[in-house]
Amino acid sequence: MWAHNYEINSLAASPTDKSIVATVYSTLDGRGGRATIWSLPELPLHPDTETDLVVNGSGEPVTQGLVRVVDVPGVPSAASPQSADPMHHFQWAPNVPEHKAGTFITAHSSGVRSWVLQEGGGVEEVGAARFDHEVSVVGGVAWDPHHPAEAAVATDGEVSMWDLRSGDMSRKISEAVSVSSGVVRGLSYNTNKPWHLATCGDDFRVKLWDLRRCAAPVKILDGHTYWLVLCPSSSLQHVTFSLAPYLTCLLSPLYEHPGQLVSLLIPTTTK
Repeated sequence: MWAHNYEINSLAASPTDKSIVATVYSTLDGRGGRATIWSLPELPLHPDTETDLVVNGSGEPVTQGLVRVVDVPGVPSAASPQSADPMHHFQWAPNVPEHKAGTFITAHSSGVRSWVLQEGGGVEEVGAARFDHEVSVVGGVAWDPHHPAEAAVATDGEVSMWDLRSGDMSRKISEAVSVSSGVVRGLSYNTNKPWHLATCGDDFRVKLWDLRRCAAPVKILDGHTYWLVLCPSSSLQHVTFSLAPYLTCLLSPLYEHPGQLVSLLIPTTTK
């Protein structure tokens, strides 16, 4: 186990270095969300087996402290330049040739920024997209695996796609959740099919979108009794939707014919 001084809001493991993780957390000084990149020290192994972790008297693994690599710089708030813009989400870039190792994005109330972790431990800002106003809720951020310069951001009840090179918005979904039904809390690109995005949120629905035609989703999945907070995609064409804290569902999209989507929803309870 590794110790962290504050409650962790989200955790992101580097896709290129298994010893590097990033955490987004809120401190007690009221400065809002912050992000830090850490190095995980190797946990001590039992000297006899060299495989089992060393445990304490209670039978728990010995806790190690995280090694701070760098704090992601704060971004001045547009409404109050003297204060920092809260950081809501952190995501590493997909492991593709178009991205340098250590590239990541952060989502703030005022926009999205892309960074590169330097070998010496510093970070360099390499791109930014700014919203036309500060939003109250940033539900999620996802880097497009098929178009490496673009990222999708869930803000309140909308989802917008941004070109991080130019800072321009490329497209927008205005009703990612039903009108007056809350906010979008999760989104994920289909890693196997370009232009396809899943969203979920307070309306208890999962919506699948073809971003070339944003006027309406290509599929709406009902049947959930709680709000959805996650809809990650996998390389096996499965999407897992986690309904914290009571239920997990597995959505299996099967593309039998071009443009046709067949879905199987399998609820599984968790303990």
